[in-house]
Order: sequence, then C-alpha cells, then structure tokens
Amino acid sequence: MRNSCKTPILTGEDIYLKENFLPLFEKKAISICQPDLATAGGLLETKKIGDLAMEHGIAMAMHMAGTPVALFAAVHCTAATENVLVLEHHGVDNPTYDDLAEGVPKPLLGKDGYVPVPDGPGLGIELNEKAIKESIRRRGLDPDKLFFPPTDQWNTERSLDRQWSRLWQPDNSYFGWCSGRCYMMETHSPPPAVIARSRLSINCRVTNHPNGFGGAIAAQRHRGHPRKHA
Repeated sequence: MRNSCKTPILTGEDIYLKENFLPLFEKKAISICQPDLATAGGLLETKKIGDLAMEHGIAMAMHMAGTPVALFAAVHCTAATENVLVLEHHGVDNPTYDDLAEGVPKPLLGKDGYVPVPDGPGLGIELNEKAIKESIRRRGLDPDKLFFPPTDQWNTERSLDRQWSRLWQPDNSYFGWCSGRCYMMETHSPPPAVIARSRLSINCRVTNHPNGFGGAIAAQRHRGHPRKHA
C-alpha cells in the first residue's frame, strides 16, 4: 500500500509493545508509527518504540485521546524522543478539560500549538479532585464509585507480556532479567500468584545467584520459617 500511493501511511494506535511494531518497521510498510502511550505499554515502552522506529528511518506521531494524565505522560515521552512529529490532542474544544489538572499553565495547549513540558515531580501535574468528580457526575455516574475505585482484580490477575524474559522454575520460583542482571523471586505457590500483583506479606533480601550473578533478589511469603537460599 505504501508503494501504491503518495499519501504517507500511518498506523499503530492499537498495537501493543515494540516487538509488534518491528515487522512494520523492517518491511518499511509505514511512513509514520502512531503508538498510544496508554495502550502501547506505557511511557518507557513508547519511548522504545520511537527509538526503534528512528533506527529504521520512520517517524513517530503519537496518538492521544485521554485525560490530562495521559496528555502529560505523552508530552514527557515526546520531549524525550528524537523522531516525534506531532502529538494528537482531543481535548482542545472541551471547555472543562483543562480544569482536571492543576500546577501547569492554562490553557494547557498554548496559542503556538505547543504544550510546555512540566518540570515538577512525576508528570508535573496535580489532579483537581473536585473537577474530576464533577466531570463524572455530568455523565450521570457516581463519582464515589468511579473516582479511584478498588482494583482487587489485580490481587489475582497477572501480566507476563514478554514470555522470553520470564521463566518459571520447577520449584515455582520466578527467574528473569532486569537491566542485565539476574534476579529470582520465590513465591512457593502456582505461577498465577505473582508477588508484584498480590498483597502478600513478603520477606526480601539481596542474595548472590549460585551461577555467579550478583544482585539477585530473593523474596518469599511468610511461612513461619524463612526458606534458605543458595
């Protein structure tokens, strides 16, 4: 399709993780990639997608149709990524959109078409709780139920997005790689009970992996007596 028309081909707002963008990049099937930070895997993952696109001579135009939280996450990502062309913004004509965030200049989108990058902690914004709850009410919904509702489902659900970087050992310990270092977590329970997604009482300590890797982390649930680690 790209070779059959003069209009630049762009896609990617529903593609998850950089590995799924790679075939498009390698085949030069698109002129511009369009990841959405909220669904592509987060701020760092989207930065990686942009860097990978740049290696293949492809630009990035970010998709964004969310709240100011998503907007400023995307603003930070675009500011840190070299090959960004433009950031999509759907809230310009919404008269109450800017009210949802505080601590940044208003209007959020300047007359020059740019959003200044905040330099405060985190994303650089504060949530306006009153405005957010009022926005929920205008939709005929109950803000007491929807404003930061409980997320108990993540006490049992797990997400292992990159199977090649995670390996469950026969004894149900979890072995993986992080920044070039080996780490290991022992859960002593079936794989679905991932420590990071559960509210378990956990003992953690730094150990040395028997194969010589330094900086390994061993974590285990309380079971009366700590299990010995090699």
